[in-house]
Formats: sequence, structure tokens, C-alpha cells
Amino acid sequence: MITSAVTAQESHKDNPIRAEEADPTLFKLSREDDSVTLQLQGSWEAGLRAQGGVALTELGLQAAATDNPLLFTQRVDLTLSLWIRDHWFIEASFLDNYDLNTYRAGYQGSEDDKLQYLGVGNTGLDFPNFPYLNLGGSSASSFGLYNKWQFNLNSSERTDSQTSQTGRLTLHGILRYDGAKFEEKRYAGTRELTQQRIELSEMLRGYSFVLPDEKLDTVPVLYIEDPSGTYIDDHNGRWRLAKPSEYAASTRDGIIEISSPSALAVGKRLAVAYSKGGTSNPWTSSLGTYGNTSTAGSGFLGSVQASFNATSSTKIALRDYPQPGQKEAKLKTDANIPATVTINGTNCLVIWEPGTFSPFERLSRYRIQSGTSSMVKLVSTADGQENRDFALEPVSSSNMGTEGSSIQSDASLYELVQTGTAYELRSPESRWPLVQSHPELYLPASRDTSLDLHILVTTYGSPGTLSIGTDVLPGSVQVYRNGLPDPLATYNAENGEVLLSSPPAEQEQIRIVYLQRSEERRFGSLSAGIGAQYKSDGPFSADLALGLRWNVSPAAFSEKGTTSPGTVGLSGKLAWDWEQLKIQTTAGLFYRQEDTTGLYRALGMEGSHYAEPFPSSGFYQSPVPQSLNDTLSPPPSLSADNQAQLLYRSYTSTDILGISTLHSIDWTGAELLPNKTGPYLVSDSTLNTPVLVGEANYTPEKIWAAFQLPMDQASSALAGARHITIPFRFYDVPASLDGITIKVYLQIGALDGGSGTASDAPNDGLTGWENPNLVLTAPIFDSSTLVPVASLPTQWQTVTLTISDADRR
Repeated sequence: MITSAVTAQESHKDNPIRAEEADPTLFKLSREDDSVTLQLQGSWEAGLRAQGGVALTELGLQAAATDNPLLFTQRVDLTLSLWIRDHWFIEASFLDNYDLNTYRAGYQGSEDDKLQYLGVGNTGLDFPNFPYLNLGGSSASSFGLYNKWQFNLNSSERTDSQTSQTGRLTLHGILRYDGAKFEEKRYAGTRELTQQRIELSEMLRGYSFVLPDEKLDTVPVLYIEDPSGTYIDDHNGRWRLAKPSEYAASTRDGIIEISSPSALAVGKRLAVAYSKGGTSNPWTSSLGTYGNTSTAGSGFLGSVQASFNATSSTKIALRDYPQPGQKEAKLKTDANIPATVTINGTNCLVIWEPGTFSPFERLSRYRIQSGTSSMVKLVSTADGQENRDFALEPVSSSNMGTEGSSIQSDASLYELVQTGTAYELRSPESRWPLVQSHPELYLPASRDTSLDLHILVTTYGSPGTLSIGTDVLPGSVQVYRNGLPDPLATYNAENGEVLLSSPPAEQEQIRIVYLQRSEERRFGSLSAGIGAQYKSDGPFSADLALGLRWNVSPAAFSEKGTTSPGTVGLSGKLAWDWEQLKIQTTAGLFYRQEDTTGLYRALGMEGSHYAEPFPSSGFYQSPVPQSLNDTLSPPPSLSADNQAQLLYRSYTSTDILGISTLHSIDWTGAELLPNKTGPYLVSDSTLNTPVLVGEANYTPEKIWAAFQLPMDQASSALAGARHITIPFRFYDVPASLDGITIKVYLQIGALDGGSGTASDAPNDGLTGWENPNLVLTAPIFDSSTLVPVASLPTQWQTVTLTISDADRR
């Protein structure tokens, strides 16, 4: 392709034209310029308050101390604005509450200008209210761009060359980010509905028991294991008699009801003594055995196993689980049944122990805070429909079996019962109502997550106003009445009340959804919309708008009770407003996506990390761990004869002012106390906490050492732990192991008997026994796996144990 062009140029050699130099500024302003206005409005209050006093004492007048001798206060409410040529502006406001500071910049037109407003900032972003749209107004947590245009629409020219205005069209556009989350309130008429969800695994444990026998000779006597008790059992455990105010019993039905939480405060075992037919321990013949999943055993335990065998779910052999007080019999054997202990010479049946399966325990009761205007029911988690096969009924003396006793029924106590069947106080089905469908729910430490059921408590408040608070984005409020939207409902931002188009009926179901200000970024949403409003000179007006709201945070996720829905809507309204008559009709298309994040978090980890520091006392040298002997392979039997005594060193120094300091293990001033056994505490800068040291001299005859640490203060955290991380290290170790294998084990579980302490004699403080069925044993170090084999790690190592439901028994 060939192109050509012809150009012409006129030359002025004598008077060349010079190009004008560009102005270095867009426009010039000065303080004397009438087109510039700088305003500072508001107030700034400051105050200085002083307090003083004198007191007349026996020593004469003396100055009296005050909590606030000098106090400086200030209150700020300022607005700074810069206006240029009456249209362009920059504005900022400052308040005491910095979260409410606002700023904006833009252009504001005159009354007759087509462009009425164009602004950017976190205020002045108020998109008009259109029916069915929830774009809302702005708040200090918002940021975006808003513009408004207006056009006067005129009729055709008249013969007199005059025009006639027939209406005005206003256009709106918004693009805004809102830091707000969706909230919802429900009402029945003007009574607010609040709902509480209770999981079925949150039943009361350790409060109600069915004994193996009924029609007893005497009232059962309850013993509570208590370290400060005066009664001693055959394993040196300490017990006390329960007070009459702590429990009630029925000789006719063989029922025990705990009435005071103090009976379970120590978290130990419960045992009961009674007689029947002149026999002091009738349960030895009435208990029987569990049997297995195919054939139930005999007696009381056989009937319990039979109820678990009738399940449509996985069959469970109850003899495979720890039993109350049982420490001799192995799991999965017929001998694994609740134990008998001799307390102060009296035979007693152990009916409850944490971490065991008690065949006597009633697990059908729930503590529910409700009132006379509350409704409690069992519902499906999936669809919220009520399950009518079961009902939750308030517990009374009739279903406690303790008529005539001092125990009082508790208004907050409910029992889950099967409907359509007679309630039998002693039946396994009354103790475990869901045993046929979810038997795992009643096992030790169960967290049955497969349940599609939960308890829903609905409470009706007192009649009042529909109040949702003032921290709401204006225009985001949407009201539904019996499932249908009410486009005429309004929200008062000053008092936080919602006004309906007409008064609600007494039982009318009202649902209000709105956006509440939030500082959490994961709730941030992007709103965008365009709208048109037409107003004629006459009674007619029309609105039309298209809006979108969608979560745009990359860190967003949904979880139970909190979602991030998105909406897209088209809204329209026609209205006629005469002096004596008003007509309005609205229409809309609305799409709602319940979750815009694409991510649902089933289990949040906030607050799940718990670091338990060592107490300053209470640890002591361990007795022979029989449960560890059962797991060692090959079994180098651990005994008191081949146990190395732990040494005790004091790493604490005290200065002349009485201030004590705990030193690190490298401190050379540690004193060896020959009359005490370890372990001992030292300070560690790496972990920034005191740590325990187990020091011993090992020989071919002394092959093991151990210490125990009571963790009563952390029992609640351990009960729900999924992972446990243990830091450890070796110190002052030989350069070569010379073929010696070193193993370290961690045991977590229940102890019984004396609560030993670091003692004054090497062999003291070692009394007590453990329940092997309730002890978790985990190897955390084995030198035979080291590379190179000949060395031990002298830096901090960590081992993380994964704990299952069975491990937490």
C-alpha cells in the first residue's frame, strides 16, 4: 500500500510565533479570594480537675490521698471544610469516638445544574430507599462513590413560544464498600423471639441414677470421694458421707437423685450402700454381666446391653468401655463391670466415675434456662422441623421417683422422653431415650456429630416496639410479615425502631433483616446500584432501580449462625398522590444467594489454644505405673525396687527484701536437698515459663524414674482437647549412650488415693493407685530411632498427640 499527503505551511520569518508556556497550576487561590471558603465548626472542650483533702487525725491535720488527684478531660466535635467556588469541597469531621470520624470530597451543583452531587469518602453516600432493595445508607465504616443527576422534562412548544415543565427526572448511582454484617430479628406480633440451641450431647451427667435393685430394706447411703474425707477404702482412697441436703433416694424404686452440685464439685467417684432381703450387698447377684452385641448377658447389666443391641445403628459392646471403680478387670471381658469397694468396712457399689460408662446413670436430662413464655422442642438440624417422636418435659417429683423427699423440682430441668409410650422410671429407654438411633451419644466423652437433631428453646419477650438498635445502616432494613415483604415499613435511625405499614396482629410472624456495622473485615460487602426517580407536576411519580450487594472479602467465610448472603434486585414503584387519595403499587424481582463466600467453616479455632502452666507445688515422684507395665513390649517390669529416686534441687533465691527469684537450670547456686524428692522447678527463657525437671542417677539396677502432676485446674480443657502438645528436652546427658535405649512416655488419666507431694523422705508420698482403664499412655521419645543413634537432643523438642473421643474417656 502506498500513501501520500500534501501539506501546506506559511512561514513568517520576520515575526515567528512563540508557543505559550503552560500554567504550572490548575487554578490560583488565595486567602483573599472570594471563591474560597475555609470553615471550622464545632466545639472542643477541655477541663482540668483536681482533688485534694485534709484529715484531722491524732497527729493533727494531714493531707488525704485521693484516687484522682489530677484529671485532664477533653471532648472534641469539630468539622473542617474547604469550599472552592461554592461547588468543589473537601470536608472532615473529628469526634471523641474516632470510629465515627468522617471525610468526603467532591462536587455539589447548584439547584438548576444537571449534576447535583458527585462525592467520594465515607459519608454522603446515601442512595435513596427503593422497595425491596437493601443498598442502605452509609456509615463511618463505609467507603465509596455516589453521584446524583437531575433533568427537567418539558412539553412541546406552545404557540406563544413559551414552554411548560411537566416533570423532573433524577438519576442516582452508587458504588460503595460497607463494613457491616447481616443480622436478623424475629417477632410474634410485637414480642421479640429469641432462640437458643442446645446440643443433645450437653445432657446433665452424674445427677440421677437407677440402682440394680428396687424395694430396698433401707434408704441408700451415698458416699462421695473427697481427698479431705474421713472414711478410707481398701485402696487408701478417701470418702465422705453425703449430706441429706445433697441427695434424695427412693427405697421403693431404687433411685438416687443428686440435688447439690457440691456433691460433684470434687469430680471424683460416687458409691452407694444399701441392703435388700437382709443382704448388705445384693447387687453382687442382681448386676449380672453385659454379654456381647449378639447375645445380651444376665441381670441388670444384661438388660442394659439388650437395649443397646436393639439399635439400628452400629452395635456397641458395653464391656469394652471402662466401668465405675473397676481397675482390676480387663476391658472386653465379662469381669469388666462396676466395682465394689469397701469404705470404712461397708461394702459399696461405685455408681459413677468421670470417664466411665455408668449403666446406672440417667442421661436424658438437660438444664434449660426458660420461662413461662418459652417453648422447648426437639428439631431437625437440617430443616428445623419438630421431631414429634420425642418431647422435652419439665422434671417433677413424679419422674424423679423421690416423692416425699426434701429434694425440690427445678424449673430449669427438662427431660427428653419418648412420646406415645408409657414412661417407666427404671427402664433403659427412659435413661437413654435415643439409644435405638444414636447409642454413641451415651458413651464416655461422646461428641456425636452425626446427630441431625438439637434442642431449640424459643422465648417470647414482653410486648413492645420493634427495636433493632441504632448501629444499623439506614436503608438496609427489610421487613417480612408472614413471609411477605412489607415495602412500606420504615426505620427510625434516631431511636432504632422499625414502624410497620399497619399494626401487627398478636401472633403475626415478623422477620426483620438488616445490616449492622461491624469491624470484622470478613463481613465487608460491595454494594452497587443505579436508580431513577420521576416526579411530575401532578400527582404521579415513579421509581425504578437495580441493585447488587455481594461479599468481596478474600478472607470471608460462613459458619453456624453467621453467613454472608448476596442479593440482586430490580425494584419499581408507581404512585399517585392526590389531596384526598393516595395510591401506590410496588413490584420487584429479587434473587438472594445465602452464601457468597464459597467457604463454610464447620469448626472454628478461636480460643481453642490453651497453654497450661505448671503450678508452683503439687507435683511428686510417681508410684509404679501399672498401666505402663501393661503396654511395655518387651516388658521390662517396672517396680519400686528398680526405680531411681528423683533428686530435688532448689533453684529459688531470696534477697534481703524477701523477693524470691526462680533461676534457670544453668544457675550455679542451686542447692541439693537430700531429704526431698523431685521433680523441681526452674525458669526457662525459651518457653518463657517455669518448667519441671526430673533428675535421677540411673544404674543397671535403677532403670526408670517418673513424676506425677495433678492437673485438676485444667481438667475442663483436657476433657475437650483434640490435640495436646508436650515440649521436652534432655540436659547434662552423656556424650555416648553405649547401646543404651532411652524411652519417654506420657500418661494422662485418672488417679486415686493419696495426693502425694514432694516429700521430706525419699520413699514418702508414693502411695496411691491408678485406674489403668482410664489412663492414656503415649510414647513421646525413643532413642533407638535417633539419627545419629549415639546422641540425645538437648534443645527443646515438641510432640503433638491427637486425642480421640475414646482417648478422652
